[in-house]
Amino acid sequence: MKGASKREITLGLLIGLGIGITALILALLLAGPSAQDAEKPPVPTLEMDTPMVTPLVAGPATMPTVSLDPSGDATSVLLVTPMTVEALSVSEVITHVVETGEVLGSIALMYGVSMPALIEANEIENPDFIRAGDVLVIPIVDEEKPASEEPEDQGDAEAAEVPTASPSPNLVARDLVLGVDLPSLADHYPAVLEGNLAAAYPSRREAERLVMHYRPGTHPEDDVVGLMTMLTSALEHVETVLDERIGESFDVYVAGTPFGPPNQALRGRSFSAARRFFFLHDGTGNDADQRYIATYEMTHLFTWNVFGRPASAMLSEGVAVYVGMAAIADAAHIPLDVFCLVCDRAGQLPSVASSLRFEGHIRHLVNYYAAGCFVQYLVETYGPEKFGQIYPSNNYVGVYGKPLGTLEAEWRAALTADAPDDLPDSEELFAALDGVSGAYERLFKEFTGSEPEWAAYADIDAARIALLEGRFATVTLYLSLAERLLVAGD
Repeated sequence: MKGASKREITLGLLIGLGIGITALILALLLAGPSAQDAEKPPVPTLEMDTPMVTPLVAGPATMPTVSLDPSGDATSVLLVTPMTVEALSVSEVITHVVETGEVLGSIALMYGVSMPALIEANEIENPDFIRAGDVLVIPIVDEEKPASEEPEDQGDAEAAEVPTASPSPNLVARDLVLGVDLPSLADHYPAVLEGNLAAAYPSRREAERLVMHYRPGTHPEDDVVGLMTMLTSALEHVETVLDERIGESFDVYVAGTPFGPPNQALRGRSFSAARRFFFLHDGTGNDADQRYIATYEMTHLFTWNVFGRPASAMLSEGVAVYVGMAAIADAAHIPLDVFCLVCDRAGQLPSVASSLRFEGHIRHLVNYYAAGCFVQYLVETYGPEKFGQIYPSNNYVGVYGKPLGTLEAEWRAALTADAPDDLPDSEELFAALDGVSGAYERLFKEFTGSEPEWAAYADIDAARIALLEGRFATVTLYLSLAERLLVAGD
């Protein structure tokens, strides 16, 4: 290089550097993928198969995959077969379209993700405010512990801890899962129906024709204005449907926890002669469910005090169901006529002329709905005035000119006329009915108020709402979660 110019020296250095870089690139290309990359499992994809529910797999090393209905209906997104978490990455997400009645916590539970991760992924400012139709991004793996990180000790299962769909029995951890303040339920259980009501429900709020009573520190205290609005609207609705007006004021006791034995599975109860009724508002259920039960119990009080003492339990329960369901005609609940059509086609619609048992919606929902459907036919065909006459007398021939048997035959004929073909599956409906009823029976058979029992209570109620809305696969999911909690608590 002696005697070379500076330009030549610089050019030579650049050429040498370029050759070195090119050689390095060629060497890397020829080497192929590393052993570490070759061992990485394939990225999972969404399977477009018909959805099915299988039992959730316990253990910290599994997460559920997702299957979508071929129709693309987001209501059919269900948990299915398990897969290893290591196959997922933080960047991989799925979406969920919010259904009527769902809360953010139930969606998080459904996909086995944490509430904070779900809130952060969707930039949600108010977790209590999501609407049906909203599309949520579901992060498969908690961002605080990416799946690509290898645990320090592969033999230690605790080191690989990741979020799963396994429910936690801890009340504090679950009080936002389904929108229910479980610790508050445990602290104030049970609500009473009799005795010193002034001491049990010391707070009150008055309206023109009703007084609402509740216990401080329970869920009703957080929703006093909303409850008063709901109750006054329910009263207006009852008076409009039955075309009558109640005069004197009455009392409404809003329970913030389930009632004590043997009434734990009741959502409400009326003491119509004493002009008072109770209903449960403990954070379970949803808006439509609350409106229904408040209107249902108010109808009992109203008809007793306006029409007179009922001569038939079927008519008393039937009018309460009919008026209550009419109040939520805009909700996602299965309509009365559709429910009864499913029962009729399956040969399971009971005769309203028989001795039907009415021991709570959870136990005898088919009987309640059959009575409600029949009363709906009477009121909408012959008018509320005649129903007001039959209610205390049971004199069908004197009021309608026909015996009960003839009226029932007319109702059944009207029910099946122009019936839609697209009805809920009867086998799924009755399986869901039996499942929810059985779950409540097991829960309250020897209820001690333990943490797993309260968590199971919230899950079973979520199954109840799914049943009423015809989301039968979701019923199976929540009953499975509740069962695991109860087994773990035994």
